[in-house]
Amino acid sequence: MSKIGIILDSILDKQKIQNIFKDASDVSLSFIETEVIKIDLNISNMGIQKLANPKDYIDKIKALNDSGIYNILIITSSKKMTRSYENAILAKDILKDIKVDIIDAHTFGPGIYYLSMCIKIWISKNYTYQKIKELLKVQVDKGMTIVVTTNPRYKETRSWFQNLLSPWVVGYLVVSSNNYEVKQVMYKQKHIIDILYHQILGFKGFKDKINIFVYSGKYGAKAKLLQHELYTKNKDLNITLYGEVSSQVTTYFGDDMYGVYLGYYEEMDL
Repeated sequence: MSKIGIILDSILDKQKIQNIFKDASDVSLSFIETEVIKIDLNISNMGIQKLANPKDYIDKIKALNDSGIYNILIITSSKKMTRSYENAILAKDILKDIKVDIIDAHTFGPGIYYLSMCIKIWISKNYTYQKIKELLKVQVDKGMTIVVTTNPRYKETRSWFQNLLSPWVVGYLVVSSNNYEVKQVMYKQKHIIDILYHQILGFKGFKDKINIFVYSGKYGAKAKLLQHELYTKNKDLNITLYGEVSSQVTTYFGDDMYGVYLGYYEEMDL
């Protein structure tokens, strides 16, 4: 297989990703420094594009192409919280003579960590670049990110009746499958773990192939506690402790956020 150039944004733990590919001589990794969208949640795509700056992507793409790497794959964190996808698209449009593939991962840190692990597996199996790209799209669609947050921005999306109950809210359950909008409002702390556990049980019919990554915002103990409490529910869960997510993610969801990424690994004939 020809060498692959993978460009990622910075809403992840770069060291973790570098460790995955440290022995992969056929992979060239690049990272783009990224800021989260700190403006109205309802900003239009046109509004995002007006603020986009594709220069960093242009520079990385050119550098890979000039070094003889022609399989260039850009994986961006969710375009709900970053402009990475829009910047990458603009860069691709400007560099019309260079072939670039762009995939919105619809997730962030732990999710992209899992997807990177999948890519490493496919590379070790000597899959073609085309097959890796198609399998990656399948994995993106199969995954789900769940966030527990108390960020006030989600209070503004609720009905007037729910706003009356806001003093008793202990958290909002936000999921990627719902475009990071509120799926459930939680009013009792002791019910949060039960709700998360039932989300896991309901994911893909809960099969052995489900990989669970627990994470937290600035308070790493929350991820460890979540891992412990989920194991208390079911000791057979396949849980990986990802740890703290980047400051960009906590800027969006709040310092006290925590949650899980669910990945369902299943190879398909493509």
